[in-house]
Amino acid sequence: MSCSFNFGFFLSNQGLIYALGKDNSEGQLGLGHTFSRDVPELISSLRDIGEKIDTIECGYKHAIAKSTLGRVYTWGWGGKGQLGHGHNDSEMSPRLLSLEKSGQKEKVIQVAAGFSHSVIMLETSRELYWFGTCGHYASALMLRPTLIRLHEHMPDLFTDPSTLTFISG
Repeated sequence: MSCSFNFGFFLSNQGLIYALGKDNSEGQLGLGHTFSRDVPELISSLRDIGEKIDTIECGYKHAIAKSTLGRVYTWGWGGKGQLGHGHNDSEMSPRLLSLEKSGQKEKVIQVAAGFSHSVIMLETSRELYWFGTCGHYASALMLRPTLIRLHEHMPDLFTDPSTLTFISG
């Protein structure tokens, strides 16, 4: 389960996401429209493509989900680039995030969402990629996933970058 301001999600054991909430003004429920839902409704677009989700996180008015295959989907408010698709548009339904590094697709092992940003961690390299805004790290909008080298900015905290993990909440 993940909740934000006036909306939230339930994740079933079968990898299906159910959305509900009073606020769906930016499509943050991922149902393909902007109507509120008082009872949980299945996000059928992910089920219809056979995707099984194992992680769902809420930002202020956006969401990020990771599939069991390490693929990432984002939707909802995109005004600060926090969806990672290269623009500031909102998405009414889950949209696959393109993650190519050196011509190869990388699996994601963790996702997190904040007020106007999202973060992912890649499986092999344990690299962190940030998209959206971050007042303390970068003043510009990052419209696509951008590598963040936290160990360069906080060497005492990250002595071995290969052991990086993050906890969302």
